[in-house]
Amino acid sequence: MRSIENRQHNTRLVNLEDSTDNGLATVTAAADAEHTWVVESIHASYSQAPAAGANLIIKDGATTVATIYTGIAGGLTRVVFEYGGFAISKNAALTVTLSAGGSGVIGSIVVQYS
Repeated sequence: MRSIENRQHNTRLVNLEDSTDNGLATVTAAADAEHTWVVESIHASYSQAPAAGANLIIKDGATTVATIYTGIAGGLTRVVFEYGGFAISKNAALTVTLSAGGSGVIGSIVVQYS
């Protein structure tokens, strides 16, 4: 996996991550003793229809706190957390992972968080 973009704009962080062939696409924000990460939105897509059901997993440190079954079939899924976002515990890493899509399929996620 390689990070394509990681930028800060008005305290918002945007991270775009592509998977390798049949690999996971994962965005991670390191734990920060002074900060609580808040996920505002996630965009996910595959280069073609995935072999199995696609899902996004959000972790608060090592604990899975949400699994979102996206239903992606070669298109784009957008998940927006309204009313202040989806907060992770203070001093815990934030990890968002898009499941592997199968042989010959590349997954991509964009996570906006602050």
